[in-house]
Amino acid sequence: MKTIFAHRLNEINLTNRFQSLYDTKENKNLKILDFGIGQDNSIISKKAIEILNDSSTNYNNWKYAENGENSLINSFIKFAFKQYEVRLNNDEITLSMGIKEVLNSLAFILINPNDLVVSTTPGYNVFQRKAKMLGGVIKELVINNENNYLPNIFSIEENELKKVKVVLLNYPNNPTGAKCSREYVSKLVKLANKYDFYIINDGAYIDLSGEDKPFSFLSVDKERIIELYSASKTFGMTGARLGFVAGSKTIINMVKKYRDQENSGQFIPLQLAYKYCLDYVDTNKIKEKYINRSKILIDIMNKLGFKGDSYSGAFYLFFRVPNYFDNMLIKDANEFAFLIKKKYSILIVPYSNVNYFRMSLTYKNESDPYILYNRLKECNVCLLYTSDA
Repeated sequence: MKTIFAHRLNEINLTNRFQSLYDTKENKNLKILDFGIGQDNSIISKKAIEILNDSSTNYNNWKYAENGENSLINSFIKFAFKQYEVRLNNDEITLSMGIKEVLNSLAFILINPNDLVVSTTPGYNVFQRKAKMLGGVIKELVINNENNYLPNIFSIEENELKKVKVVLLNYPNNPTGAKCSREYVSKLVKLANKYDFYIINDGAYIDLSGEDKPFSFLSVDKERIIELYSASKTFGMTGARLGFVAGSKTIINMVKKYRDQENSGQFIPLQLAYKYCLDYVDTNKIKEKYINRSKILIDIMNKLGFKGDSYSGAFYLFFRVPNYFDNMLIKDANEFAFLIKKKYSILIVPYSNVNYFRMSLTYKNESDPYILYNRLKECNVCLLYTSDA
């Protein structure tokens, strides 16, 4: 009897690692506090929704849109110059149906069997899963406080560097919120030129750069770099599946060709709503929201005894898992996340490989951090760290 599924599926685990946590029942006596998956529809422009609604009633907009609206592409080119001081030409940019889609497409068009992909852990691992499925080899470099959350690619031996096809980065970083410096990218580009590899930066959170001006890798180089952008994170358009990919002309050209195999473009009214956001929405106001929330949540978590780094970017905070919690020994981040959801109805995202947990600043109500504080305080929380490491 023939095997139903392709053998390549055996190379990866397709199970959603968060599913069991989300399926775990919370304490029904307590309102769920969601500091888990980061999505914030409260920042969507009302005018953009009006444009979406109005344009949806125009039957001329109900058609395939393989290449995207030219006006939308022009709007992003202007946005990139204003926001990142990056000049893009039409052959250096194309529309995507969200970052997950384009990461899968990039893996398909770039990775051959035995090609080496260097990425970070913790990190967003969509590209890595697809690359592994295609026979690629994944080398994960740990990022932590000690290396300023920047992977030490420069320590890789030369014989291994020669095998590298792609270095996959994600700055501002999910889940740590860390940012990347111009100096680091400049050094990495020199290495890429020497050893003939490409750099992909998943820049989903590029416009959420804390106190600093957004930094684009493309302001350093466009020949060796591909950068990805997301309407979901910058403008709260979660579910719209819209973004851009820009950089190397050679790779962008192939992305455009391959896209015809994957999709027929995104719904035009959604594109028009995105265009309005690019043209008129002030991202600084959105940044301020997360900066202010970060100060509140860090203060509360510190009072409770948790240790983590200060807010840098994106809309996440990253905290160490305590060794003891409420007089219980905690084995790892997963155990801690399941415990506080089941007992205290608080949802967080665990990263057991580094024994940290992530909290999103996209929680629904401004009162949620204070409810969290009172809930844990009243539960006689005892947080003891055996080491400051």
